[in-house]
Amino acid sequence: ATAPQAAGRGVLVVMDDVIHAARWVSKTHTTALQTFLSRNAGPVGFVDPASVRFVTPAQQSGHLGLPADHKLPRVEIIYAHADMDGRQIDDAIRAGARGLVVAGMGDGNVSGDALSALDRAGRGGVVGGRAG
Repeated sequence: ATAPQAAGRGVLVVMDDVIHAARWVSKTHTTALQTFLSRNAGPVGFVDPASVRFVTPAQQSGHLGLPADHKLPRVEIIYAHADMDGRQIDDAIRAGARGLVVAGMGDGNVSGDALSALDRAGRGGVVGGRAG
């Protein structure tokens, strides 16, 4: 991030000495060591002990084009844990969350009770995603 060449490139993800543009990168496997890939675009650069080298020109990042006063929906991030009972999920919905990101355990797993709470949330129109 402090490399002068990174200026104007937007958000970058660097793992295993490979630089990806955040808008194209995805986590492709929950346990593989080299899991971050930019399948449709490829990496934008590389890091070695002596330098940072970009292999693509800086590109203008996309913008949502929303008015400055546009209110985005409330999205909660919930960290899963062993024997999670789902109350955090239910509480987030009661507090007005319209989206949930659940940081699951291991391979992105959650307990059965948490899964039931997520199912209730989804049936109520709440958008969800998981990370693991």
